[in-house]
Amino acid sequence: ANAVALDEWRHPGNSWPADDGFVTLNITFSFTFYGLEESSVSVGTNGYLTFGEADHYPYGNTLVIPTPGGNIGGHAVDSLVAVMWTDLDPSAGGSVFHVTTAEQLVVTWRDVPFFASNRSAVGESRGSTFQAVLHEGGEMVLQYNFIERDTQHRMWHSTPSVGFENHDGSKGVQVAYGWDQAPADGSAFLIRAGVA
Repeated sequence: ANAVALDEWRHPGNSWPADDGFVTLNITFSFTFYGLEESSVSVGTNGYLTFGEADHYPYGNTLVIPTPGGNIGGHAVDSLVAVMWTDLDPSAGGSVFHVTTAEQLVVTWRDVPFFASNRSAVGESRGSTFQAVLHEGGEMVLQYNFIERDTQHRMWHSTPSVGFENHDGSKGVQVAYGWDQAPADGSAFLIRAGVA
């Protein structure tokens, strides 16, 4: 597995991309998303993926899915897969890994804590571990090993959003929104074209 180094995260104009940034990976197999063949995917620090020339959000805030031209901080993002989109901070702990084979690409957020302006709270965090698996042909699997629930409200973070939307945000599926709907530990979703 390849770990994303903190200095590999990017976000033009963002002075702290290892908290709110992305890294772009090549897709080395045939992968179709909403009818378009994709050759790369961008992995966001905050638990989401984008395809094509999508912009990236400069903050950890979230939106319902789909939201055409969803705008946060002056950045509009569509063509989105929200694996466990919330306000995460890889610069404070945990790791993001990726592995590519001839038939699949796996991205794993492992033990990544929520963002907290008080870093001492992050030190007490176990973090969350989840992954996205992109398969040749366009199938996706979203898997959840452990999602930290901040029951003591020690850390500020956004409402989790899980789902996916097309390239202009006009179509999509909201799988879960809010902490009451957050995926259960040990759960997974299979996403196929035409079947969710």
